[in-house]
Amino acid sequence: MRLTVVLCVMRKRISRPLIPFAACLLLAAPVRAQSAVDPSGHWEGSIQVQGRDIPVVVDLAKQNGGGFSGTIGLPQENLAGLPMQSVTFEGGWVTFSVRSDQIFKAALSADGKSMTGDYTLSAGSVPFGMDRKGDAVIAGPPKSPKITRELEGTWNASPTVDGATMRLVLTLANQPDGMATGTISNLGQGGVTIPLTIKQAGPSVTLEIAAVKASYTGTLNSAGTELAGTYTQAGATIPVTFQRAAPAR
Repeated sequence: MRLTVVLCVMRKRISRPLIPFAACLLLAAPVRAQSAVDPSGHWEGSIQVQGRDIPVVVDLAKQNGGGFSGTIGLPQENLAGLPMQSVTFEGGWVTFSVRSDQIFKAALSADGKSMTGDYTLSAGSVPFGMDRKGDAVIAGPPKSPKITRELEGTWNASPTVDGATMRLVLTLANQPDGMATGTISNLGQGGVTIPLTIKQAGPSVTLEIAAVKASYTGTLNSAGTELAGTYTQAGATIPVTFQRAAPAR
């Protein structure tokens, strides 16, 4: 099975071997009864792909209002702290995903110290296993200095990488505490959404996407309708121009 880059927002070699995110459970193990333990914690393990072990790191934590949040990392790919789109725990099974088209599903052991399951995507599924190593460590959304009104809002871009058109959505907003937050989403890759930090000096804008070790530098036009610049990741660069999204009616 050839695995695709998990969450790379834009990368020159998108088809390099990596792990596909999605766990459609195909295990032969029986369904387990609801356990008193839950999957909260820091987990380390690997995904088994073509005789290789791909290290994976997962942090899962209970939310105050109920449910769970989580992040995932792939040390060999320099991916860390990628926020999960969803985390569920029911009947002893934990399911989580960073991309809507790539999902992990695993059975939690009775003592809550290990989990085993499948990681499934469109090309098929592969097994994975993890052990609990301690408490979860999940950082909150990164905060940046306040940005101008001209930069706030939703921006769309459709760059072409290796002949494929990406569908990117950049969201930048000032918060009530006087700081700014931002995310970038790749709608063409399962809607993966990654937080970022913002540096603005007049029309010059720099976005740092630490989770995938990438950055974007661009210039905002005088009308505040276009942000044109360059995206850099893993030594590769491509031009990317964001257009301000039309306001909702």
